[in-house]
Amino acid sequence: MKKIVLLITLLLSLSSLAQNFSIQVDSLREYRLHLPTGYDDQIDYPLLFAFHGGFGFDWQFENETNFSHYADSLGFIVVYPQAFGTTRSWNTGVCCGYAYNNNINDFLFVEKMIDTISNNYSIDSDKIYSTGFSSGAMFTYALGCKMPDVFAAIAPVSSSMIIDNCSPWCSSTPVLHLHAEPDSSAIYHGGYSSNPLVNFYYPPVDSVMQIWSTNNGCTGIMDTSLLSNGTTIYTWDNCVSNTYNEVWLADDGGHKWMGTSGTGVLSGDSATQDFYATEVVWNFLKQFTLECVVINVEENESNNSIILFPNPASDQIEIQGIQNSSTITIFDVFGKEVIPSSSNSIIDIQILPKGIYYVKVESTNESKTIKFVKE
Repeated sequence: MKKIVLLITLLLSLSSLAQNFSIQVDSLREYRLHLPTGYDDQIDYPLLFAFHGGFGFDWQFENETNFSHYADSLGFIVVYPQAFGTTRSWNTGVCCGYAYNNNINDFLFVEKMIDTISNNYSIDSDKIYSTGFSSGAMFTYALGCKMPDVFAAIAPVSSSMIIDNCSPWCSSTPVLHLHAEPDSSAIYHGGYSSNPLVNFYYPPVDSVMQIWSTNNGCTGIMDTSLLSNGTTIYTWDNCVSNTYNEVWLADDGGHKWMGTSGTGVLSGDSATQDFYATEVVWNFLKQFTLECVVINVEENESNNSIILFPNPASDQIEIQGIQNSSTITIFDVFGKEVIPSSSNSIIDIQILPKGIYYVKVESTNESKTIKFVKE
């Protein structure tokens, strides 16, 4: 009887395993793909990208997160991409490790995986999602910033957003962020990690979520709720297309996928057991269908006679109602100056990537900041 039970358990385990594939990008790249039990090519399935952390492996992340088992019962396809190089990290464009130092094109890797998987399997292109841990979380944020017309929602776990300019040219991409507050490898409140293997600066997550609240046109005041196990949930609602952003912050645990056993590969941390990240992530992501809406908004300050048009714009913007002595500067959502200050009322914006920007008009007697969209 024990042998029969063992055989059944083994067969169930084998049925949940993904298959290995390779694809030519700038080099030969690898990924694992799991089709749900009973896959039917007459059904369009949601597609979940699951990005492992630095120094991790696709197979290891499949085993740790258990997404393949969830996919079998809930009916979605999972792809586990494999990072390239010695540190097996992901290139966000400004970070990190081998991938960044060697200019590995992970964005192109994702595009080619989507093309290949869509050509071979039945995918619902309006239900493509991304989640990732640590370095994979950084990259998940970057995908939300750079590919808002592809990903319906994202769920970064245990890291922050490390990218130069997160100005998606359309909204909304709902964001779920999971973190353990004591995590000393990826600092929730911002700062440099104490772990020498991941010693980067991590922007405060609350600041990151404010950026996404702006990106997604959220007008609701942040709501806070406390679960009995000590987890705090922060919610930004009333966003474009009735979406919302959310943070689950555990009061214990460390740099490890929440709800799992053992310790982290790099951190040696144990995971919080307050919630199971896999379940929380999928319950959030599955609610959303792709919406790519350009938001036309502006920030009013002291002078309503100053007008910017057109908004959205693609080639140039013009500002009317300013004084001759006014200085005009354009910033991105991080407050970085992207076009030098001048007094010109007509500004060429063709060099700017698609996204959200701010024009600041200043003179002795007036000040106004106007938000505009480069499309």
